[in-house]
Amino acid sequence: MKKICKSCGAANQGVARYCYGCSASLNNSLPKNENTEYKLSPSGNNVYVVDDTVSLGMWMLIIILNGIPILNIFVMIYLAVFSENENLKNYGKAGSILIGIALAFAIMLKACS
Repeated sequence: MKKICKSCGAANQGVARYCYGCSASLNNSLPKNENTEYKLSPSGNNVYVVDDTVSLGMWMLIIILNGIPILNIFVMIYLAVFSENENLKNYGKAGSILIGIALAFAIMLKACS
């Protein structure tokens, strides 16, 4: 199990006594599991746990908004560009690509007829 330095946020080996990144003592370090991600706060003073879980209500809202024509394009672009959640960002990117492909096919079919 790795240790997270509270000073700089660096991941260190579980047996380490001092941080590899900043040489601070790891006596009060945060344990790191494989499924837990820690990030350093913008001020650099605190380390916090990153929770990338998306709630059921949020998924339901996204699915409903994606069912509305034209609005779904803006929802996907918003998720791809402005979402802080990595899962939603990837969902937005994939959805935007698929919408782009569908629009390209629609334009080609219209041009052929």
